Amino acid sequence: MLLKPQRAGGGVERANDIGLLADTIVVEKLSIDWVAACGKLVNDLQSVCWVHSSPLQQNSEPTIARLCMSARLETQSMPAEAYIFDAYGTLFDVHSAAARHSAEIGERWQVLSDIWRTKQLEYTWVRSLAGQRATFWQVTQEALDFAIAASGGLDAALRDKLLSAYRELDAYPEVPGVLGALRAQGAKVAILSNGDPAMLADAVRSAGVGDLFDAVLSVEPAGIFKPAPRVYELATSRFGLPPRNMSFLSSNRWDIAGAKAYGFCTVWINRGGRPDEYPDLAADTVLDDLRGLIA
Repeated sequence: MLLKPQRAGGGVERANDIGLLADTIVVEKLSIDWVAACGKLVNDLQSVCWVHSSPLQQNSEPTIARLCMSARLETQSMPAEAYIFDAYGTLFDVHSAAARHSAEIGERWQVLSDIWRTKQLEYTWVRSLAGQRATFWQVTQEALDFAIAASGGLDAALRDKLLSAYRELDAYPEVPGVLGALRAQGAKVAILSNGDPAMLADAVRSAGVGDLFDAVLSVEPAGIFKPAPRVYELATSRFGLPPRNMSFLSSNRWDIAGAKAYGFCTVWINRGGRPDEYPDLAADTVLDDLRGLIA
């Protein structure tokens, strides 16, 4: 049964101004459409609701706020229509390239890998803020060169091996099963990554998960790296869905902050048990790994 708002003496009327919201709303049962409408109302204060015709009374605000907050929480608990995954660090282990050649690198392999990843991300942010275009493969090579220099040096042949390994990173063990389960539920599943199209094609092929995605989206058409809003818009445009109906998942807390600012429902995959940050752009859900999505 749909929402049945009433007013004393009978009759209902539509109000477009939030200031005219009524002091009481009688609800027998919230429909999915009304839950979604109230969730939007809380977010942007522009939903159109069926309301009591009398002016909003001061003591009615908590009642309306509780109703709409409850509706928003209910929409957040609904299954997403699409799951949008970051690739590097979320689906694919960025440290597996160095780990694969750890015997040749020596005991400093983890230090080298950490520097490589840190500089790779830093170079994307600097290019984006400076308005300078670069490919992700370019910044990946530049970051490795810095990491090699900072950690004592490597020969050119080992550098080439590390770059080749980065094109075929290991997927985390739970990835195939989780992606398959989400698709079995009828959800759309996609990657949205800083990676170049060719890099992403290599990654999904080598991991054997290429048939589990409805789309593999690179930032390349946006001409900028995450967390620029127009990168996240690539996903909403691809599926024709509002961001609130999509779940964005990343192991990178800064990526979650950008996605939350854009309007996605966000899931932080905190694989490393790191402390939280960006309190004004909090993740909606925090998981240790992807298995929590289907638990």
